[in-house]
Amino acid sequence: MEWKYLPNISSIYDEKVKETAEYIKFLKLIIKPNSCVLYREPALKYQTQQLNKIYKEKKYNPSALDTSMLRSTVVLVIYNFMESISCFLMQDIHDHVFKQFKKHNKGWTLNRFNESLIMKIFDYINNKGYSRDSINRYLTNTSTSLDSDIIFEWLNNTLKNSISENKEGEKFLKWFSGNVDVRKIKEMILPFGIDQTYLENIANEDKRAIKLLEIKDGRNILAHGAQTFAEFGNDRTLEDIEVNFQCVHKYFDGLLDVVNDFLKYDKYLKNLNQ
Repeated sequence: MEWKYLPNISSIYDEKVKETAEYIKFLKLIIKPNSCVLYREPALKYQTQQLNKIYKEKKYNPSALDTSMLRSTVVLVIYNFMESISCFLMQDIHDHVFKQFKKHNKGWTLNRFNESLIMKIFDYINNKGYSRDSINRYLTNTSTSLDSDIIFEWLNNTLKNSISENKEGEKFLKWFSGNVDVRKIKEMILPFGIDQTYLENIANEDKRAIKLLEIKDGRNILAHGAQTFAEFGNDRTLEDIEVNFQCVHKYFDGLLDVVNDFLKYDKYLKNLNQ
C-alpha cells in the first residue's frame, strides 16, 4: 500500500506485512500433526573432493516442545511489526511538519499550531530547557522570531533524539521501547490534533486494541523471562495468534489512512487562511 504523506511507511509496509504472514504460513506447515523436517548430512565422516556430493537423507519430527517454542516466536515477529511501523509513523509525522516549517522559511509563529500541539511544544521546552546554543542562535539571527526558533528547537532536537546508534555504528529509530500498544500510540500522536474519535473507532473495531495489548504483553513476558518460550507457547494456538496479527494489520491500515489524510491537509495548523 502507499500513503503519499507517509513515505517511510510506504517504503516498508507491504514487505513487513508479507514477512510476518510468510512466517506464520511457514510455521503452519512445521507444526501440523505428523509433519517432519527432511535434511541431509554427509554420508561419510571424511569426504574427499570426489565424494563431497554423497549425502544421507534424515528426518526430524518436531516435538511438542518444539512447536510450543515456535508459536512463541510468532508473537515476537508480530511485535517487531508493531514497533517498526509505529516508529516510522512518528518519523514521518515529524519529518512532514519539519519540511513544511522549512518550506515557509521558518516563518511560523506558535499560534499557527492547534492548541494541543502548542502545549506539546511548551512541555518539551519546560522539560528539556531552551539550550544556550539556541539562545545564541536567536540573538545573532535578527531575522528569526523567538516563536520560530522555539519550533525549530523542538522539531530539530526531537528528530535528532529519535535516532540511536549501536557499537557497530548502525542507526535505528527509538521512538518506542517495547511499549507499543493502542494507548501508547494515541499518547504519541493525539497532541498533533488528530481527532480522538477516529482513533478510538479504529482501535475498538474487532477488539483490535485488546489484540495489540496481548501481543505487547506477550513480547514483554518473553523478553523479561516471566515465562519460558515453551510455557508461553503451550497456552496459545497458532490460529489465535494469527487472528491477532490480522487485527494488528487492520488496525495499522486504518490508522495510517487517518494520519495520511491528516498530514495531507496540514490539520495540525490553525488559521490557515491568515
